[in-house]
This record gives sequence, C-alpha cells and structure tokens, in this order.
Amino acid sequence: MRAAGGFPDPFRLLIRESVQSTNDEVRSLAEMGAAEGLVLLAEKQTAGRGRRGAVWFSPAGESLAFSILLRPPEPKSLWPRLALATGLALAEAFESIQIHNVKVKWPNDVLIRGKKVAGVLVENGKGFRHHRHRDQRHDLGFSR
Repeated sequence: MRAAGGFPDPFRLLIRESVQSTNDEVRSLAEMGAAEGLVLLAEKQTAGRGRRGAVWFSPAGESLAFSILLRPPEPKSLWPRLALATGLALAEAFESIQIHNVKVKWPNDVLIRGKKVAGVLVENGKGFRHHRHRDQRHDLGFSR
C-alpha cells in the first residue's frame, strides 16, 4: 500500500497492489472513518463486480480499477444518476484527447467503437439510512 500526492482537495490517492474489490476496500476504509475524497487505485482487482453481480476482473497492467469515496448531500434516490453522469464525463474525457466514436450505454457502460472500455458501479454503504441532515454519512464508490 502506498499513498500518492498531487490530487486537489479533498481528494487523496491510495494505491494498493492487489485487492479483491476496490468498492469493498473503500467501503471498509469508510467504515473505519476514512474521509470523503479517498481515491483507491488497485493495480490488480481479483473479485470486482458490476451491475447485478456481474464479475469484473482487472489484471495487473491491463486495466484501471479504482473507487472514490463520496458522501453527497443529495437524497439517496438521486445517486443512481451519478453512474450516468460519470459515464458521460468519461466519454467527454476520451473525446477531449481525440478518441472518437465514444458512446455511453445506459445505465453504466462506456463504449469505444462498440467495445466496452469502462463500467461504473455506484453503491452505498452498509446499513445506510437516509436522513436529510448534511452530517449524515453517505458512502459511495465508483469502480473502473
């Protein structure tokens, strides 16, 4: 495990050589009190998952597997929109570096020339109960 600098506040990068699931790892760190903005990057992910429990492997050197801990103040009912918004942001980022034919496939996949290059999984923390108080802890992870 190693930490890396150079991220804008409040984001911090933590790099792990191998994890089973970046989302599970971020959830565990959140339950231990990790602050919002933690970005966990795994060089290898052995038991990642996608929507509806689909298996997602991330071999070392062949993919980018990461999760971001967010605690958004918006109601939990709006959180699924974050997956689509993230997919759109990824598509725009690819286009900005001259990678064309990028499409977002509802609800969480990014395709280039018809091939899936990214999936976004939004999850909330274990035992979450939504309240409208801003100090309520909201744990959310994005993968891939």
